Amino acid sequence: MGIPKDLPKELHGVRDAAVAHAISGTPLPKNAEDLMSWLEVNGEFQYEFLTLDLERLASGYFDDNEAKARGDFLEDDVLTDADRVAAAREMIERELSDGDSAFIIGFNIARDDGASAIFFCETHDGGQGGAVYSFGGVYKTEEDAKKGYLQTGLFVDPDAAKIPEGEILKLWRRPKSKPQKNRPKPRKSK
Repeated sequence: MGIPKDLPKELHGVRDAAVAHAISGTPLPKNAEDLMSWLEVNGEFQYEFLTLDLERLASGYFDDNEAKARGDFLEDDVLTDADRVAAAREMIERELSDGDSAFIIGFNIARDDGASAIFFCETHDGGQGGAVYSFGGVYKTEEDAKKGYLQTGLFVDPDAAKIPEGEILKLWRRPKSKPQKNRPKPRKSK
């Protein structure tokens, strides 16, 4: 199961509080990052998931004008929602295959009484300095983690084809329709 056996005694209380948080929702220990720092150097992660921040991607690419400028469509094309979804899925696939997406990694942790949880860290490419880790949360199960991340807007192990059309379309920016000229209202005949 990969649970670290050589965790320093001074981190046992942090580990125990983190497990309790995952199981019963008690407050997360303030020094959870100390446990993360130890795990990132000494631990062996058992879970690794690619993540996609759909809102971040959408802010730069989910736009009729941007899609036309990229050459996905001709300037005169009138885009349908089906066109928008297809273009978005293509951008999602490109984003995922470029390797620029963040990962979350999870470490199994367990108290001495056997109660366990999964301690997650988010990793981002730090350039020449290597990966940069940040605390990601403590969850009882892998599925709980995926649901928790989805609530923050991150899709875990995303499959472009499975991201709901509604999620894509609500983030897509459409051109503003041109306002109609104010026309005088017809007079009522007497």
